[in-house]
Amino acid sequence: MMKLSQAELANYHSKAVSLAGRARNALAKMDGAVDKVVTVAVTGAAAFACGVAQGRYGGVEVVGIPADLLAGAGLHVLGFAGVAGDKSEYLHAAGNGALACYLTTLGRGVGVEWKRKSEGGASLPGPTGALPAATSGSTISDDELARMARGGAPA
Repeated sequence: MMKLSQAELANYHSKAVSLAGRARNALAKMDGAVDKVVTVAVTGAAAFACGVAQGRYGGVEVVGIPADLLAGAGLHVLGFAGVAGDKSEYLHAAGNGALACYLTTLGRGVGVEWKRKSEGGASLPGPTGALPAATSGSTISDDELARMARGGAPA
């Protein structure tokens, strides 16, 4: 029969407690990494979904507000309200994706307008920064935009 001294037993107990603590820390770090990956995925998925909706239906507005801007703001309000409990961060992530989609579209429209102005071309119809609604799920080429700016119909 094996006999352990009180010092050896205390040493093994100390090692076991230390190992348990390291395991808890590793699991906590893993949970944090998983949360970050899910947050990135939710943000990207929301941006993608809003982009698909823009491509399919054009510039959808609700009460004069672009749908992706409204969705982004609404998701953040729900997140701040704590509707999803401890997972409300994912509502914020989805709101960030929707806002990113809106701001990308707005930025592209502003960039197209600046390019037109720098080339001495006429302004595009519609408010500054707005893109013409996409038709049949396709995008409008720069040539088609230029033709539209000159008053011609898109091809």
